[in-house]
Amino acid sequence: MFTPVWTKKQIFGMKLSIVTKIILLFSATLVLFAAVSYFGSQSMKSTTKALYRINEGYIPLTQISAQIETSQKNHQNAVARVMEADEARVRRVLIRMLSNYYPKIARQNVVRGMAHCDKMLLVTQDEKQQDFLEKTKEQLLAIQKQQEKYVEQVEEFIRLSEENPESGEIQKKGQELSLQESALSKSIKKLSLYLDDQISRSVLWVEEQSDRAQWAYILLTLSALLVGLALTTISVFLLKPIRRLTEAAVRIGRGEYGGNVGVKSGDELGRLADEFDRMRQSLAERDRALVSQRDELANKAADLNNLKIHYENIIKTLWSCVLVTDTKGRLTTANPRARMLWGSERISAHEGKSVKELPVGEGTLGDKLDFERVITQKMPVSRYAVAMHDSNGTLRRISFTAVPFLEEEQLRGILILGEDVTDELEMKERLNMAERMAAVGQMAARITHEVRNPLSSISLNVEMLQEEILSENTNKDEAVSLINSIIRQIERLREITSEYLKFARMPNPEKHLTDLNRTLGELINFMEPEFAQAGLTCVFRPQKEKLLCEVDENLIVQAFLNLVKNAEEASPAGANIAINTEENDGEIRISVADQGNGIPEEARDRIFEVFFSTKPNGSGLGLAIANQIITAHGGSISFADGKDGGTVFTVSLPKTGTEQ
Repeated sequence: MFTPVWTKKQIFGMKLSIVTKIILLFSATLVLFAAVSYFGSQSMKSTTKALYRINEGYIPLTQISAQIETSQKNHQNAVARVMEADEARVRRVLIRMLSNYYPKIARQNVVRGMAHCDKMLLVTQDEKQQDFLEKTKEQLLAIQKQQEKYVEQVEEFIRLSEENPESGEIQKKGQELSLQESALSKSIKKLSLYLDDQISRSVLWVEEQSDRAQWAYILLTLSALLVGLALTTISVFLLKPIRRLTEAAVRIGRGEYGGNVGVKSGDELGRLADEFDRMRQSLAERDRALVSQRDELANKAADLNNLKIHYENIIKTLWSCVLVTDTKGRLTTANPRARMLWGSERISAHEGKSVKELPVGEGTLGDKLDFERVITQKMPVSRYAVAMHDSNGTLRRISFTAVPFLEEEQLRGILILGEDVTDELEMKERLNMAERMAAVGQMAARITHEVRNPLSSISLNVEMLQEEILSENTNKDEAVSLINSIIRQIERLREITSEYLKFARMPNPEKHLTDLNRTLGELINFMEPEFAQAGLTCVFRPQKEKLLCEVDENLIVQAFLNLVKNAEEASPAGANIAINTEENDGEIRISVADQGNGIPEEARDRIFEVFFSTKPNGSGLGLAIANQIITAHGGSISFADGKDGGTVFTVSLPKTGTEQ
């Protein structure tokens, strides 16, 4: 094996990168070790093949040869016992064995030997081994022929002995038989010696091959180790400039920018040293620039501090409560108004803690505001008019808004504003009371108008009934008709007063978690006979199986009963009323669509107005009551023209419940 020897100058002067040089050096080492491994594996493979031939080829043939030799000796002994036997019975048994048993055993052993040779010829590629197996097979074939001839002579000898024991021919056949036995034994012995010689030569070759492989392996391993050591030494020289670069880096780290690295090389370490020197000069210039920038930054820091004080003063003078948190929702700043609301001690105790734990009314600030939405979706959230007592024990109504602080779409904190709306709500309540009183006055006038006609009709019918009763010819049917008319007018008065009382005495909703799909389904089933009588079909299409919401179920049923009746009265016979429910972005929407003539343009602005109706006999309270109920639940009602005509009323409710 030839290994090129390079001088240090040749290696360092090559126009190759340092990585390439090291890879080439260690590749050479790996090639040497690979050669050692390959040589060892090839030697082992050759030895294994030789041992396989001995184990699987030669030794089985030797065993078969020994069995052939043993079988032949037993055959010869049996022949001798036949010649010496005097008793006829013993002779017959031995003759039977000579005729059946021993020839069969001899043939089987020879056939086994030849079959084993054929098997080994199929798997052996070596020409010498193939030649050996062919010769062994030829010897076995010769032995087989000699055995057949020997068996024929034995049978001839036995036949003559039985027919004419005193014949001189018997003695001649005995001599021929002895000669054949001797020739057969020599052939078998020759085969055994041939096989033993082959095994001995194979074992000797394996031993010699093992010795050669062992010494060659040792020498190659030592050579590879020496070459690896030499290449490692060369690698150390190649990497020596790195130490100089390290020392220069340490000096620059201490702020010493003088002196070059002093590495002259054509590889990347040389280029790195040049860049390092340029970086050293650049850092020296930058250091001088930083000194001047430091003074400028100090001035800007002073300006920022003044600006910070200015903004803090603005926050302090705000009439609204202001709370500021970090990105994890921990309280960092609270203005004086917030300290007045919760108390300075409580705010100070919560600094650095989660702002969600601040008490608000019967709960906490985290219960009132969805901080997770502010943090994850970076969207502001609000809660209107939360009831809570301030630090003086006065009940206040505060509207809270949480706004995310964003800087380049990254959350930097949360700003929480609290606006006192107590006075505003009181003003709204006074306005609502005034409006309600006006509505009561209007309702009283309407009731007077509505009740006057039925009372007049009742009075007239009573007078006619009196005359009919006092007359001599009283008409019973006429009297019953007058009484029924009076009853209808009284029922009309009852319906009018009932509708007005519903509107005037609207109770506050008692909310419970309710499945609106179930509630609407029961309402539709209740009205099914009424739909059938009017020739209408109601189609209910819920978006999902359950639609949970915190509502007053009795009031909600009353609101939707008015909407469905409104759709029923507006739709002609054979039409469909469609009711759909869905949930989207935390809001529940229920739509009721009819196939009527729609709402006239001039009536659209007054459709929810009290006492206003587009129907001749309408009270003008159905939609007003529905709107009042939905508004009391924090929702709203809107309407629009349907795609195929008619009107679609849509109820929107906030989803305040959670599925169980």
